[in-house]
Amino acid sequence: MSETIHYRHTVMSSPIGQILIGARNDAINCIWFTDQPGEPRPEIGGLVAPSGILEEAVRQLDQYFGGDTAEFELPLWIEGTPWQERVWKELARVAYGETITYAQLAERVESLKHARAVGTAVARNPLPILIGCHRVLPAGSDGVHGIGNFSSGADRKAYLLNLERESAAGHERRVRAALQAAAEDTEWLIF
Repeated sequence: MSETIHYRHTVMSSPIGQILIGARNDAINCIWFTDQPGEPRPEIGGLVAPSGILEEAVRQLDQYFGGDTAEFELPLWIEGTPWQERVWKELARVAYGETITYAQLAERVESLKHARAVGTAVARNPLPILIGCHRVLPAGSDGVHGIGNFSSGADRKAYLLNLERESAAGHERRVRAALQAAAEDTEWLIF
């Protein structure tokens, strides 16, 4: 007997626009900016008030935009061609605050001669932000200038890169300050 599949979505506000979040049963299957041209790629179902997995996705995205989280802990349902899924899985390994070039990503999926195909797979990512396609840059980019395209717009890509860069730097400063404070409060016993 096959499982019944339920699709639904909700919409949340973010600093870079309204985000549609879609779910397939108990997993997130779509992130889409509502002013983006075209239609969301995966099935999204009807609009509902956030509850369950959608409520958790809204909470984690709010934390992300507040600079309070670097990782998402959400079940994801992602469907594409075997090639796209291979690229997306490798893309998901690019850590918060880090960037990679299309050529480096092509090398990681053992397809160095196919950087353009990698770029196409990145552009078709149905879960931007959660699977950080904004972290992929053209060769020669410094992460600020010449950052390349983004399915949701270059301005949004620049915002996300800057948010992660500033949050990562702020986290590092807080850790150093806490370690320094702990060292100053520690009584050292020297034998």
